[in-house]
Amino acid sequence: MTTMLKAVGDAVSLAAASSWIPFQHLECLDVSNTSVGDVGLGGIMRLCGSRLHSLDVGYTRVGEHGSLDLLRMGLGNAPLRHVGLSGLVLHCTALVDFLKGLPHLKSLVLDDIVEYARRHETSLAGRLGISGMALRAIARLITPDFERVSMRGGKRRCTPGQWALASDAVPATFTLGDAVCALFSATHVDLAGLEISVHDFSDAVPSSGRVRQLGLASTNIRDEALKLLVPWTGSLEALYLDDTPISRDSLDELVASNPSLALVSLSHCRGIPVRERRRYFDAYAARHN
Repeated sequence: MTTMLKAVGDAVSLAAASSWIPFQHLECLDVSNTSVGDVGLGGIMRLCGSRLHSLDVGYTRVGEHGSLDLLRMGLGNAPLRHVGLSGLVLHCTALVDFLKGLPHLKSLVLDDIVEYARRHETSLAGRLGISGMALRAIARLITPDFERVSMRGGKRRCTPGQWALASDAVPATFTLGDAVCALFSATHVDLAGLEISVHDFSDAVPSSGRVRQLGLASTNIRDEALKLLVPWTGSLEALYLDDTPISRDSLDELVASNPSLALVSLSHCRGIPVRERRRYFDAYAARHN
């Protein structure tokens, strides 16, 4: 009885003590959608230990001057596997250099990133989403065991950005098709908004077909390009083609090559009748049985 009373007393005392956060034991840190900046995050990072493997600073004030140097210094030797940088305003050179310093990275979320124009501190490139040389350079960092890559953004072409990368960052022969092929090494890929055409894949070598979830919404991809992607797949479970001009001709071919496909999102796909968009697999089965 005495032992039980002592245990209860100890528990009450512990609960009444001032609270503290065991930063040194943190494995995941998510400060996304807050007003934290480089200084505040730097203070938190100095308290974190080497167990940290997931960090999300999306839609914050981190890197608001285009650089990720303070974040990189705060990380130390943390073996990050997941990084979320969505919504930040960055120089593409700073972004690529930061990612090169994360050898354990397996998951990367770069949605709605805006390229910062340092020459005019009050101006932005005006384009949401990774594109151009930055996209190609990041694609070269994707390893065969990567889990997720998300580069969603506004409708945009893969045109050069405000700043050129070093000549050895991306070979001149490394095309958008080669970049997409490299990204397909991941199991989850989302390139929503990036304009994709058949010319981008004419010379690209098909990937390993590991991708299970593919997001191509608002990419303006057409039947000819989608058909070229069929050999790159085989393991798809979910496919997002919202707001694209594809028709059931190319989609049927893709569905036939991916027996595990369970979800096809076709909102605003005017090349496919509305009734079929909502129940595509039923319509597909009716046509092929």
